[in-house]
Amino acid sequence: MTISLPNSLTGALKYIKKFKGKIFVIFAGKTAFLSGEIMNEIANEIALLKHVGIKVVVVHEIPDNADYFGEDKNFISEWMNKTGDIKDIGVLSIAGKISLKFVSCIAKQDIIAISLVGKQDKNTINLLMSENYIPIISSVSVPNQYQFAAELASSLNAEKFILLLKEEGILDADEELIPSLNLKRLDDIIKEGIVSGQLIKPVNACKSAINNGVNKVHLIKADKHKLIEEIFTDEGVGTIITKE
Repeated sequence: MTISLPNSLTGALKYIKKFKGKIFVIFAGKTAFLSGEIMNEIANEIALLKHVGIKVVVVHEIPDNADYFGEDKNFISEWMNKTGDIKDIGVLSIAGKISLKFVSCIAKQDIIAISLVGKQDKNTINLLMSENYIPIISSVSVPNQYQFAAELASSLNAEKFILLLKEEGILDADEELIPSLNLKRLDDIIKEGIVSGQLIKPVNACKSAINNGVNKVHLIKADKHKLIEEIFTDEGVGTIITKE
């Protein structure tokens, strides 16, 4: 097994002990598919979480733009119509291709992942986790992919709901990363217009997850080492949202 780790993880043991046996629901946004290298590294880090005893469920976004598929851009373009939208029949092909790539990358680290499509019963997910599998879920035919993942995290009583996105996390008015905030502060910065645009849907999903039992939510950039540094270091690299 070959998983590269940054040097900053020398103090990770306390976190490994803390999170062993806990459930993490990870939402892999479309930025995770910009290159095969990034996708493979994220899969490696997901496999590492599993190797240290964390139960992992992955929900992946289905991009609506061929640019998010790197070397697979030509394949995805075949499913586009003249307006640039993905044809209905192409959604399943795209979802399947993403899931199978995740499954293949994770398998290289001696972990078995199972590809699933659409809404899944929590009992099915729990059964797969009990059999030592990682469920990889394509969020097909759901109106809001972020909310779908948040509701799944809540139904599984997940310790963490982690979103891998284009952004580093939530930034303040001075464009500086906010390392942590609670729901009250989050509501304040939404009212102030600091959180807007593409972050509105994922942030609302974060609020839903926290209000329905998830302990902590993390927003981090979908890039190399970000997931591991966020989970296993004191400093972290993104934004943590808590209830209080």
